[in-house]
Amino acid sequence: MKPEDIATYLRASGWYEADHYNQATIWTHGPAGNETDVLAPPNNTFRDYPRRMIELLATVADVEQREPADVLQDLLSVQVDVQYIRTMPDSPSGTTPLHHGYQAVKGVHDLFLSAAASAHLPEPMAVLPSQKPPEAWDFIGGVRLGQTAPGSYIFRVETPLTGAGSPAGSPSRRVLDHLHLAMNSAHRAAADTDLPDGSRPFAEHIASGVSANLCEALSSIGALGNSAFEIKFAWAATLPMERPTPDLHFDTESISRIKKAGQYLRDLPAHREAQIEGRVVELRSYRPDKQGVVVIAGVLTTPQGRSTERVLVVLPNRYYELAHESHPGRKRVRAVGLVKTSGRQPELSAVTEFEVLED
Repeated sequence: MKPEDIATYLRASGWYEADHYNQATIWTHGPAGNETDVLAPPNNTFRDYPRRMIELLATVADVEQREPADVLQDLLSVQVDVQYIRTMPDSPSGTTPLHHGYQAVKGVHDLFLSAAASAHLPEPMAVLPSQKPPEAWDFIGGVRLGQTAPGSYIFRVETPLTGAGSPAGSPSRRVLDHLHLAMNSAHRAAADTDLPDGSRPFAEHIASGVSANLCEALSSIGALGNSAFEIKFAWAATLPMERPTPDLHFDTESISRIKKAGQYLRDLPAHREAQIEGRVVELRSYRPDKQGVVVIAGVLTTPQGRSTERVLVVLPNRYYELAHESHPGRKRVRAVGLVKTSGRQPELSAVTEFEVLED
């Protein structure tokens, strides 16, 4: 354990340097006349280092009214942001039903991935693209699950700080800050869904990072509305948080509302200019006096990025004939129009360009 990490933790926890003794530092906590002192060794080469560290842990734990093991874990994590997700399953403390545990772990993964994707997209979206930004996967690669703790069933999610000393700040901290903002917004929206307009408050918080993906992840952590949970954000001592981030509690009623909001956000129309390039794999319908519908499998390009999709394409008659000639998958085609992300399959309409490409 580095002396500077010990000093960082003590300073962040309200201790201050009072004196020095044989190269060791005396740290003090509490008001005048009721102080508590502890001796922090300068390094681990001193013969009595183990004894001094045991004394330090015991004293700090007594002041903070915590277990020494918990203090030690925090001392080892001064450069790590930690989220404690306390689920409340109907099972003995420290356990969770297997299926609920699976749902919760998947929900935690999807929650952090949705926050990372949303934080790196050029604009807020009600439904995040299936192709996530590379930065989102880089972030997820650094997140880890720590040891669970008793007290219902507590997940410890650890994210080491990245780039904390750079002028732009820590990229990982920006994602977690965005995550708290989005979760807090979803929490507030859930409290407002008893209004006549139902899930509409969630749409009003899209700019704050609320998305269908975020709602679905929160619902999964809460066993789809069957189990309450709460989350606490504990920030790395080396980089104090500049704004308050209160703990968030989601009861079963809130989770049920959030689950419905996820579908509501997916059903919102969201048209954006897009291009699909691939092959016609299905002819859906055609009437001479109306537009035709085909399915093109290929690469969908939008302002948010590129992804491999099967896209439902609504074509004017003049373009449908070209699509028919290229089916089944004889030649590659390209269509440009407006894509709608509601539902499970993207739909391209208002097509302004359609051409058959040379292989």
